[in-house]
Amino acid sequence: MKCGIQQQLFKIYTIVLFFGVLISIFVAPYFTYADNVAEPASSLEGQEPKEKSKEHVVKSAPFWDYSIEIPYVERIEGIAWDGKNLFALDGEKKKIHRINPISGQLVQSIVLNQKKLKGLAFDGNALWVADEEERTMIKIDPVNAMIVKTIPMEIPKDKGFDSIEGIAWDEKSKCLWVAIFAGFSSSLNQIDPDTGEIKRSVFADCYPRGIATDGEHLWTICYNRKNYPSRIDKRKIQGSDHEMFRSRALVKKDIKADEPIGLVYDGKRFWYGDRKTKSAIRFTPRFKQHVIPPVENK
Repeated sequence: MKCGIQQQLFKIYTIVLFFGVLISIFVAPYFTYADNVAEPASSLEGQEPKEKSKEHVVKSAPFWDYSIEIPYVERIEGIAWDGKNLFALDGEKKKIHRINPISGQLVQSIVLNQKKLKGLAFDGNALWVADEEERTMIKIDPVNAMIVKTIPMEIPKDKGFDSIEGIAWDEKSKCLWVAIFAGFSSSLNQIDPDTGEIKRSVFADCYPRGIATDGEHLWTICYNRKNYPSRIDKRKIQGSDHEMFRSRALVKKDIKADEPIGLVYDGKRFWYGDRKTKSAIRFTPRFKQHVIPPVENK
């Protein structure tokens, strides 16, 4: 009798041990990965918000890291990165703010007098912003807070035009990429920064609300209004539009923003704005291949 009980207990212990090993193999690595991907980015000089706890990292990793509130911006219309700080375009107050990406503290403000400012990009030396109403591209010296030049911007004539929804600087080809919303005919346009001429126009296949590039890829925020969560996709820049379309892949679905606008890549992580919460949000993508940032981190 006693021997039979011992055998039954041995079987129970064996089963418990077996399931314990399975849990350690399949479940534990997830939490390890979540902790690893949430380590501080070198582009932010190893700093992280003080309020960010390990518990928060595990719940949100690897995508959403944190957001910084920028309440002094009335209506965000663009996001840019200078290698150390963020820029945010306030379309309502017609200002460009340089912002500390850790604290959200205002570093600099540039006042503009144009009519309807949309989109923002930084080419390593100058800022670029579009005047949607005048259909011009404006180059700004951020050091002296002054306009360097204004060029007429060509608009795709055969695809219609509703609004400009993003600007990105392509360091590899020394050009600008401009996201234009025109309903079904929305497009991603490669523009010569000297003449404003469209060098290439690619079918967006979405409502673009932000665009970023590293010279090899294009990333866009695909805005789905309030019906479905917005997402971010990626295309490889290639000679054929068809090849670019086939290379399209999802980077992030259900992004954390009700009114996303603007997108910039700092070489490791993405930033985008949220008009509703008046904040800038940072997240880390899953891909791990080495890519060159559009602006080297300083």
